[in-house]
Amino acid sequence: MAVKKLVVMIDENIKAAADLFCEVRGIKLKNFLEEAILDRLEEYGDALDSDHRKDIYH
Repeated sequence: MAVKKLVVMIDENIKAAADLFCEVRGIKLKNFLEEAILDRLEEYGDALDSDHRKDIYH
């Protein structure tokens, strides 16, 4: 899988909570965020389905 850099500014409290969550559970923040994004996309109507993918980003 190819990777791309994603740079975002988020509330420091959210970042601290995510860091603590990952540290306590022994998971990497990258994996946590990727899974969270995929879950949210699925909530928005199976956005990863190839039939819908072209409509998401326009």
